[in-house]
Amino acid sequence: MRYVTTWLCLVTALVLIASGGCDVPRIYSQRTDQMFGAKISPKTQWRASGSVTKPAAAIDGNLDTIARSSYRLAGADLTIDLKGACVFQMIIIDHGSEQTGCARRVGVATSTDGRGFKDRYAGPGARRVTHLLLPKPVLARYVRLKVITPGRRPWAIGEIYIQ
Repeated sequence: MRYVTTWLCLVTALVLIASGGCDVPRIYSQRTDQMFGAKISPKTQWRASGSVTKPAAAIDGNLDTIARSSYRLAGADLTIDLKGACVFQMIIIDHGSEQTGCARRVGVATSTDGRGFKDRYAGPGARRVTHLLLPKPVLARYVRLKVITPGRRPWAIGEIYIQ
């Protein structure tokens, strides 16, 4: 009986996959069909600020423009106003042409009003692309990324993706 149940589950799963396909998200796209029906606002509406130079370069859709921190500066930050409350769980930092411009440790804090920020996660930076997967989905309008431990070079942010 147990084998029949297992077989039935496998057949059902295969039928569902074959009929609807598998929509595998592309990691470097700005998805708007997030979980729970909430949508991430279009990047063209976002605003960036912070202690990095040219903060808007981090959200302009161009990997050739880069927002940078001062050399080995702990505490450098970038705040993104999503212009509306959004549900997300992953933040991707593409370091663009400065592949080694990563922080050793990056913190993520969020806010709904832009004043009271709550620390959500701190994770390691990585060469080329840093992936920050939050422990659970978050509803927020503002996202603040902050260098906790600087790397060997200035922090470089070619583009930010939020999913």
